[in-house]
Amino acid sequence: MVNKFKANKELGQHFLKNQSDVIKICNTIDNESKSLIEVGPGPGVLTQELVNKELPLNIIEKDTRFIEHLQSLSKTLKVFNEDAMVFDFSKLQIENTWLVSNLPYNISVPLTMNFIEFSFIRGMTLMYQKEVGDKILITPKSNLLSMIINPFYEVKRLMNLKPGAFNPPPEVDSTVLIFKKVDSPLIKRENLQNYKTFVKHLYSFKRKQIKGNLKYKNSHDIPLIFKKYDISLTARAQELKLNQVIALYNEFENGN
Repeated sequence: MVNKFKANKELGQHFLKNQSDVIKICNTIDNESKSLIEVGPGPGVLTQELVNKELPLNIIEKDTRFIEHLQSLSKTLKVFNEDAMVFDFSKLQIENTWLVSNLPYNISVPLTMNFIEFSFIRGMTLMYQKEVGDKILITPKSNLLSMIINPFYEVKRLMNLKPGAFNPPPEVDSTVLIFKKVDSPLIKRENLQNYKTFVKHLYSFKRKQIKGNLKYKNSHDIPLIFKKYDISLTARAQELKLNQVIALYNEFENGN
């Protein structure tokens, strides 16, 4: 059935070929999950395995070609023929929801930034271009994505996939990441938007010293604060550790 659908390059569609990869992805959903969301299922490569979980399943698919086929997979799933970039996920709110997506690589970052807004989503299994997925994981060189996401989620890699794992094959390697919401986040969830804005300022000019990125906070004693958290006055953002970013946020935004 999948073979009758041709991938739409404009929508970034690349369909998984191997059932073993599908099963690995779907097996990341833990027993505490009460409902499922799938974003961009296309012809339903992952969907049938998700149906087998016997949980309420909501699907968001922009491409009208797939809607009738997806609806035929199960009478219990609900399909929204909408664009995930503007879809209101709050109307799917069921506590302890798990979200799964083979993300369109060209919009994977803004979609992820959208997903983390919703606290009822307790976990996610998401496919990325490997270069992007690597930036979400904590590494010696920090970056905006990892610093925004990791205070709120424990993130680990499930597997890497070569282009041949997909039809049609993308031009890049891919990676699958598992996100699990932290019970006691390092930043209060109600401060997520404020924290995002702060981190974006902090990482706004990668090659410049971060003291320059924080000049808009001119009422603070930057040298004193940097010394307090063992941060060099000449440091660039990529040199910061997560605990230092959080400490700077608390100092500059909360006055702690």
